[in-house]
Amino acid sequence: MNKYDDNQVLKMMAVLKDKPERGFNYTTKSISTTLKKDEVLVKVKTASFCGTDYHIYAYDDWAKNRLKLPLTVGHEFSGEVVKIGESVHRVKVGDLISAETHIICGECEFCLRGDGHICENTKIIGVDTDGCFAEYIKMPAANCFVNNKSINPLHLSVQEPLGNAVHTM
Repeated sequence: MNKYDDNQVLKMMAVLKDKPERGFNYTTKSISTTLKKDEVLVKVKTASFCGTDYHIYAYDDWAKNRLKLPLTVGHEFSGEVVKIGESVHRVKVGDLISAETHIICGECEFCLRGDGHICENTKIIGVDTDGCFAEYIKMPAANCFVNNKSINPLHLSVQEPLGNAVHTM
């Protein structure tokens, strides 16, 4: 049996924010290999630490008012797709991906008119959903950018903050 078949549970190491105090915990966590039809399972290759992660680590007022614990943290990463959902066609097993970390609903007024960047139901990985400071992460395929495998995966993990800077300009 392939370890990525449906209904398998993988044990992985993950960085968790599980206490309402300064710090993180590095611990074993489970992740199911069962995917939604539009999701992919990614084996994380690299992850970057940013200011948001520091706010979460410090458990400052922003974090206290935003997070629902426990939470796997981290939102900037690259990785290899190891499994795809049944309706995923653009992303393939073996692809090297980086990700748009803002998961939009696709159903609100803004999403329906093509303005997903202001979706009123946006969820950020590592803030509102489990993040990438782990061995595996599930992502909507629509959030994946397929990259050339010759690019250093470390450089791919900083596409998200680069995109924020470019979008701001």
